[in-house]
Amino acid sequence: MPPEASVTALYKGSTRLFAGVTNGGIYFSDDSGLNWVQSKFAHLSIHKITSNGNTLFAGTSAGLWTSTDNGVNWTQTAFSSYGVNAISSLNSTLYTGAAYDGIYKSTNNGVNWMPMYNRTGCVPYSFYQKGSKIFAGMFRDDHFFLTGLYFSTNEGASWDSVMNINSINNFAENSNYLFASSNTALGIIRSGNNGTNWTNTSITKTAWDLAVLNNYVFAATTSDGVYMSTNNGDTWRI
Repeated sequence: MPPEASVTALYKGSTRLFAGVTNGGIYFSDDSGLNWVQSKFAHLSIHKITSNGNTLFAGTSAGLWTSTDNGVNWTQTAFSSYGVNAISSLNSTLYTGAAYDGIYKSTNNGVNWMPMYNRTGCVPYSFYQKGSKIFAGMFRDDHFFLTGLYFSTNEGASWDSVMNINSINNFAENSNYLFASSNTALGIIRSGNNGTNWTNTSITKTAWDLAVLNNYVFAATTSDGVYMSTNNGDTWRI
């Protein structure tokens, strides 16, 4: 992988580590990231990588692509009219987001897609499941008066919004808390009641991503490196 590559997606498959690159397609590593091989993929910008069964999925600037040979070869799917920033497999059902067109769902491994939330102005960034709820993090376009956080309690048949929440990039969970990150508003929000109510944590940095390890919550900020909290967001340190 070129040292100047802008890596925008990471995914750990069953035997390989995958990296999506801006305008560079997908690379894979079989030795824990020491060496990387470029797959046979168009030079597109990769936004998200996931798998469902033995099929890999890549959300790109030119729709959704799949691989059935562990990431060596990739084929563009019929879901090609929109940029895809989010693709997740939840209970073997695929959820994806079409840029500025809403949420879609597939129950047959991506062969067919059903529109679940079709609304101009929505750019889904991430999906997360906690209990019976599926959460969708959105880019909030203020021009359309949208919120950045939605949830469904019926597997995507209908969605409710959590109002006055800014654009949400990703989710993480620790103990009884659910966390959400945003790169368009200061701070990381958290919920202690399964996403019904959300409050700000003490961090004052915009963040792209979140991770949890050994009960520590990590936040990848947009300009100040990585922050860590050992008390579920009450305090943070760089």
